[in-house]
Amino acid sequence: MTFWWIAYGLVLALGFGSAWGSVRMDRRSHGEEAARIVDQSRFDLAWTGMLSGGVARAIDAHVVRLAELGFVRGDAAGRLTITPGAEQLLAEAWKHACGSGVSDEDVRMLELIRDVGQDGLDHVRRLAPKDRLRHALAEFVRHDLVVSPVRQAWGPTKVAFPMLAGLAACLFGALRSVGSYEDLQDLQSSWTVGLAGVLGVASSVAAAHIYAKKRGYSGVDPKTALGREVLEQLRVRLPREASEAHRVAVGGFSAMHDAGLRRSIQGTTPDSRWSARSRRGQGKHINGGQALLVARHGQEHIDAGEAGD
Repeated sequence: MTFWWIAYGLVLALGFGSAWGSVRMDRRSHGEEAARIVDQSRFDLAWTGMLSGGVARAIDAHVVRLAELGFVRGDAAGRLTITPGAEQLLAEAWKHACGSGVSDEDVRMLELIRDVGQDGLDHVRRLAPKDRLRHALAEFVRHDLVVSPVRQAWGPTKVAFPMLAGLAACLFGALRSVGSYEDLQDLQSSWTVGLAGVLGVASSVAAAHIYAKKRGYSGVDPKTALGREVLEQLRVRLPREASEAHRVAVGGFSAMHDAGLRRSIQGTTPDSRWSARSRRGQGKHINGGQALLVARHGQEHIDAGEAGD
């Protein structure tokens, strides 16, 4: 029986050691890998905004870009309208519009701002097309830049379940190794097995909690350690003459240099950030519905009525 109790202790040590080891590995520098990802990936305005602050920030950067192109303007109250130049562009055929230096996505965004821009940026965030942004989120999950909801919920069980199974096997082995029926009865009637079982369950939960301290597994920001270093690489590489749209993509409205443009586009709308919906599904932020919507690689349907922040 002594062998099984020693094995029980070893399983406990290995379980906690694996959890702590995962956290320590998460804390190591990912600078070289982050630089390689930035060099080899297509971190355009949308992708940068998505990684930095979620869906809302990517939309904000897009709107600011259109304003810098002279297609969108806002007033002190944050009401957005399109300019006569944009009206003329939208009046043309799509093939002519897309040959004018704007993309299909730009045209759809301009149409949306024309229709609902008077209600402010928050309304644009709610109704903006998000197909490409879903694809970006799926790519972030695939490259380990963002933790999906499935990984957030079940990732820690990679430590907890094997640990619990090993402890259960040790207890079963200890019971089977008893020499006589009387000894087995005494063991079962004592506190030993009960305490060992409670300790096993509690230890597995504690190991899972330790594992969940990895970045991206708790809080509202799902970026992994690698995702944070990729974003830092994008910040460092942002040129001094970068457009206001790129500044928004990397750091939100607070990173803009043009205060007038910021006020006219943002109005009273809160700056964008990663956020998560409440447990009861009553979250009011657009990122709550979209930020972690990659559990099935972007196949979920988007509720266009969710609000943005």
